[in-house]
Amino acid sequence: MKHHIIKTLLLALAAAFSVGQTAYAQEEQARDLFISHAANPGKGQPGAKIRLELLRESRRSFVPLDTRFHAGDRVKLHFEVNFTAYVTIYNLGTSGRVAKLYPARSGYAVAAASTNYVVPASANEWFEFDNTPGAEKLNFTFSSVAPVKRPAKPAAKPSPKSATPTTGGNNKKQETDVVIVEPGGRTLGGEEAAEEDSNAESDQALTNGRDLRPVQLKDAYYVVGNAQQLRQRVGILIVLDHR
Repeated sequence: MKHHIIKTLLLALAAAFSVGQTAYAQEEQARDLFISHAANPGKGQPGAKIRLELLRESRRSFVPLDTRFHAGDRVKLHFEVNFTAYVTIYNLGTSGRVAKLYPARSGYAVAAASTNYVVPASANEWFEFDNTPGAEKLNFTFSSVAPVKRPAKPAAKPSPKSATPTTGGNNKKQETDVVIVEPGGRTLGGEEAAEEDSNAESDQALTNGRDLRPVQLKDAYYVVGNAQQLRQRVGILIVLDHR
């Protein structure tokens, strides 16, 4: 009986080790496919590499995306693609509000292959977590084909009520879903960064990217697909844990 128990335990350990080795090989494969395609577009698979740089108590380091963040932590998002890609980054608010973080002044940015991009780009600018905890959701979208520009919608006529200044004692500050702010207190995702159809575009990109499997390695977060998938805008959901 004792011999049987020991044999069963050994078989269980061997099976667990085999599963662990398989998962590790799959993760390593994502990185290898990304690197191979960057070196030779005829090999590997197109994709993106994402890293998160943390500034905490004057110390800078690259950390996994599942790190727990606290008020005062500052971060930069580093990304690299292994093909010429059209990139946008959105912030997804808890109420469903979507605000574009990158690029600030156009519909999308064109990223060159094998080039490290940093958001925010300025050396003295960071995204900073405020005192409101929660899950910070970012949608990193990219594609090999330029997104189709939607026709502009006619501007809505202001209503008489909205044109009338309000008076009285209700001076409560308007709440916001976005808790990542830039140094100096300017909240990201204000009116200058929002687009009327950002919600629809962000949702569609996430739907297109649901079959892609991102993997987290120690040095980076990788996601690869095939050329056909990446002809449409695909979105990768990044959730930052703010405690």
